[in-house]
Amino acid sequence: MDHFVGRTGELAVLDAEMQAVRAGQPRVVLVEGEAGIGKSSLLSRFVAEHGDVCLLRASGDEAEKLLAWGVIDQLLAGIGPAAMAGAPRAGAVRRKDADPLAVGAQLVAVLGEVQTGDRVAVVLVDDLHWSDQLSARALLFALRRMQADRVLGLVSTRTDEFGRLGDPWSRFAGGDHRVTRLRLGGLNAEDLAALARTVGAGDLSGRAVARLLEHTGGNSLHCRALLEELGPAGLARAGDDLPAPRALTGVVLARLEALSGPARALVTAAAVLGRRCPLATAGAMAGLADPLAALDEAAAAGLLVEDLAAPGAGIAFAHPLVHAAVRDDLGSAERHRLHRAAATLLPAPAALAHRVAAAVRPDDDLAGDLEEAAKEAIRTGKTAQGAAWLAQASTASTGRAGQERRLLDALAVLVDCGDVPEAMALWPAAAQFGPSARRSALLGHLDLLCGRGSVVEAHLLEAWQAHDSGAEPLVGAAAATTLAAYLCSTGRMEEALTWSERAVAASAGDPIARLHALIVVVESLTIAGRGREGLARLSELPAAAAEIPLEHTDALVMRGICRLFTDDMTGAVTDLSVGLARLRAGVSLQSPGQCLAYLTDAEYRLGGWDAALMHSALAVSLAHDADRTWDFAFVHAYAALVPAARGDWQLAGAHVEASLAAVRAFGTGTGVNFAARPAPSWPWPAVTSRECCPPPPPPGHSPVLRSPVWPTGVPSKSMP
Repeated sequence: MDHFVGRTGELAVLDAEMQAVRAGQPRVVLVEGEAGIGKSSLLSRFVAEHGDVCLLRASGDEAEKLLAWGVIDQLLAGIGPAAMAGAPRAGAVRRKDADPLAVGAQLVAVLGEVQTGDRVAVVLVDDLHWSDQLSARALLFALRRMQADRVLGLVSTRTDEFGRLGDPWSRFAGGDHRVTRLRLGGLNAEDLAALARTVGAGDLSGRAVARLLEHTGGNSLHCRALLEELGPAGLARAGDDLPAPRALTGVVLARLEALSGPARALVTAAAVLGRRCPLATAGAMAGLADPLAALDEAAAAGLLVEDLAAPGAGIAFAHPLVHAAVRDDLGSAERHRLHRAAATLLPAPAALAHRVAAAVRPDDDLAGDLEEAAKEAIRTGKTAQGAAWLAQASTASTGRAGQERRLLDALAVLVDCGDVPEAMALWPAAAQFGPSARRSALLGHLDLLCGRGSVVEAHLLEAWQAHDSGAEPLVGAAAATTLAAYLCSTGRMEEALTWSERAVAASAGDPIARLHALIVVVESLTIAGRGREGLARLSELPAAAAEIPLEHTDALVMRGICRLFTDDMTGAVTDLSVGLARLRAGVSLQSPGQCLAYLTDAEYRLGGWDAALMHSALAVSLAHDADRTWDFAFVHAYAALVPAARGDWQLAGAHVEASLAAVRAFGTGTGVNFAARPAPSWPWPAVTSRECCPPPPPPGHSPVLRSPVWPTGVPSKSMP
């Protein structure tokens, strides 16, 4: 089965070179990249699309580097007798002591013969860096002699091994006008998602795609191997600790085994410390007074490199997959020993991860330290790390009450920041504890984010009715806030206002919880057409957007939305742009999709269509990357505005269909399965010039009477 995906830009370059060749201008394309990046697949796909050419094909092999004329023999082997009739006999001059220039001249003659009838000759050599030297010199001689010939040379090589062919090839590739160098990078997210479908791994979530890309660098060979070995379920279970493909693991472990004892100890110590670490720390763990010699040996084996970006003397693994192969080969006893050693050498909080990895039984002291570190991480905006430490604190706790409280704390952090995949992964553990008002409130919030519309209200009402208003008022406030957001999305505005006011009252003792409840009050008023009342409720905010505290950024975004709905477009753009700038700086927003989509609307009305197109594309990308199914209908609806106005009906229609599909899924309560949903079929819009598009409306004029009202719920961040 053909598993080729993407590479449209590279294929376009090759097509352009082919057109030049057909016009009598010989060309050579040098395709460079790391092993497994897809060089051979690209060239095979290209020649398959041009079946009318005469193809001379060969490939280098590491085991045949000393085989004289091995590559030339392959090139000439496929030439039929008719084509060879006027050329010197193959083999007659290819003795081991033959002159490479004479053999090159023979190849020139063959290429001249096969061009009869305006036919194009394609000379394709894979892995040129493994060619025998005689063939490489003869091939270079022939390609340099092409002047007005219809000959296209296609050669691939590993970037770091091209130099072994010598200076003549380097000069030809670097300075000849006939040569184009095409450097291949890794697959992008869209191509990786397509690859997963072609190999039968199904549709990956945005989170799974991002993790696999980071782990493999987009290397198509390694991506495909892991997809086939693990499948979607295995990728989800592995989390951030993805393994290396089995074939690569064997190669890496063989290199590791061949090292001396000190070098092997340094590599295994570094594997426990992570993909990169201080050389001194790894050396101390390995018991090496001077680790430099060991580092040189490991670097020569292709396992470690110096980390030049580190502030001090640092080392890093040559590739994340090399790190994974060494890490996963460690035995339990050795791994625990090394983690204990790392915990004594590293300062807090870096030592926490190693203390957790070294633990073999619950430890309340460790649980307490993890909880304190989590609180500090959350306070500084590192919510994902804080949630992870809280979940680990739950596991480290000895008592059931501490386990439940800390696990629900972790789940609350994830739900509040809209991290749906991580929250879903944590939910089975939370479900093992008995029912409680807080658990029901969190489940209702998670239902909302996942688009399970039929059960949201039931779970939130259950939480409100079960909570103790005296002992746990913030649980009730959280449930009421989320319920009001849900009611807004279903158009039940009076009920939404009632519940949002209840949330404000219940959160009176907590300023942050009260502010987020107030945001839903303002949202309810705004959607109900009472935006000026909503603005009045936010009058305590500073007038200048930049002066609003970072922790009140969600309120700033809500004010921008109110201004949009009250036709203050300039004020809306100001507030929402500041909100977006803070989002890009790492400030967590309840709903980044709302900020971006309403900013899109305001810019669209003011005539800033390029900016609107860019921000709507970002809104769609963020929603899918975070698997926030709750946002899909909303962000896709606004992403259709500019394409529709410009007459790009294919793109506009794709966004509308995606929006309607999300609305239908929400209405049925099934939600969208983020682990197995169809991948987006639309191209991501690029920011383009308006010169070739219909002109935008004049400033202040809207071509639509009112923005469409789609599900807009603002999930609360006040979950205790």
